[in-house]
Amino acid sequence: MDTAVQPDVVVFDPTALVGEEPIAVLPTLVIEILSPSTALYDLNTKFKRYERAGIPAYWVVDPRAVRTRRSRRRALTPALRQWRP
Repeated sequence: MDTAVQPDVVVFDPTALVGEEPIAVLPTLVIEILSPSTALYDLNTKFKRYERAGIPAYWVVDPRAVRTRRSRRRALTPALRQWRP
């Protein structure tokens, strides 16, 4: 089973990065931009993988609906909210 996923945008805490060499640091925030061909994968499979990995925040931006779905880890259950600009 392939467990590697590639987010559209990744935000790291700059204090966690050391030097130029790649190191294993969890992102602070992962952002996915929805497209019709990947929406279900982004909303389901990737969300579950990021949750299992312990990513503290996951945003999904839907440019067609002008909506952002944000998830922030709280204990073991994420709180999901929808936000409209």
